[in-house]
Amino acid sequence: MQGLQPWFEEDADEDIIVLDVHVQTSSGAATTPDDAAAWAEQQGLTFPVLADPDRWWDDHWGAFGRATQRSYVAIGSDYRIAWRLGDGSVPSSDVLIDAVEGAD
Repeated sequence: MQGLQPWFEEDADEDIIVLDVHVQTSSGAATTPDDAAAWAEQQGLTFPVLADPDRWWDDHWGAFGRATQRSYVAIGSDYRIAWRLGDGSVPSSDVLIDAVEGAD
């Protein structure tokens, strides 16, 4: 997600919201709000980084098959999912930006 930061600051339309939802730490423990805040500070992120200690996000929108903790969703202005990647891969910033900009 840190690859999105320069785009978010410089080029993102003001009506675009980027959220980073952390479900677990690198050790597999549930993420706490303090973990999420530390990650955001460490990475220099200015968009919200949320913790999901109860793993609700993972249960509903997490990676397909639970093989990994990475999944990505772009939601359009109609509040519908316009794009989702849940295979655990790490897409380039360009792929994520294209998905977000195309979600409208």
